[in-house]
This record gives sequence, structure tokens and C-alpha cells, in this order.
Amino acid sequence: MGRRLECCPLLFKFKIMGKFYNDAIKNIIDILAKEGDRIINECEEERSYVHRTRNLRDSYGWCIFVNKIVVRQGFLSASPQSTKSKSWRGASGITGRETIKSFFANYEAKEPIELVIAAAMPYGEILENGWGYLKQKYRVISMSYEKLQKLANECGGYVKGLSGNSFLTGS
Repeated sequence: MGRRLECCPLLFKFKIMGKFYNDAIKNIIDILAKEGDRIINECEEERSYVHRTRNLRDSYGWCIFVNKIVVRQGFLSASPQSTKSKSWRGASGITGRETIKSFFANYEAKEPIELVIAAAMPYGEILENGWGYLKQKYRVISMSYEKLQKLANECGGYVKGLSGNSFLTGS
């Protein structure tokens, strides 16, 4: 679950300017990385569920794609916090960190620059939507939409949803 921000509206007009273009891309990546860290940390602080195994926490992450290639990614912590894996719908040994890494590795970017924010454990969407035996909806990553929308307004990008996940993009 997450959002995608597409950004970088004027940059490609300057592509022929070589060094300027490369410096601009580096600066955009640095800014988006800081924003990615800020957004996933704020979402984790604003969550309304209780951590049990910490696998959902480990599955929070952000990833920056430039020309459909991963250039940088980050997580809530440098190393996973969960001490045990989960079983989910017949699959065993699922961990949050491996799930988010797999999500980013299999994600197909569509725009020149994208910042993707996600919480990738499969039950995150169930918590967020209050499905099954749950008596309420929990805040997992949906808060990223407003945060990315504000960033999109500042950088001339736009926000799109990804089947339960979020991303910021701009073209």
C-alpha cells in the first residue's frame, strides 16, 4: 500500500545542457530522499495499529526511480527490527524488509522520475480497509497521500495510487 509522486516538470528541457542536467537530477534525488524519509517516519508515527512482530514496520519504505531505474531507496531503520518471519496464505518465511525490497525490485516505473512510498506486507491493506474480522480501519500508510500531495504541489508533480500503494510523480 502506498503512493507515487511523479515530478520534475522542466528538467528535461535542459537535458542538452549536460552538467546542469546531471546536477539538477542529483539535487532532485537528494530532496526526494529526504522527503521519503520524512514521510515514512511520519506515517509510522501516525499509525493506529500496534506492532506485534514488527514485520509491517520493516515493510515501510521509499524508492526513487529515474528513467525507470532504482537510484536510491530507504527504510524506517538501517536494519530490520523483526525477529521472526510471518506466514501468509500458504507462504512461510515472509519478512517485512524482504517484502518491500521485492516490491521495489518488481515495480515498473512509468515516469521519468518517481518517488514511491509503500508499506508492502500483504496484511497492511487488510488493516487499512478494516476487512475480515476487524471492527475498525487502521491507519497504516494512507496518510502518505496528503503528505505527497503537499510535496507535489511544491514541485509541480502529481500523486497517484498503486493498487493499495502510493506514489508521487511529475512530468
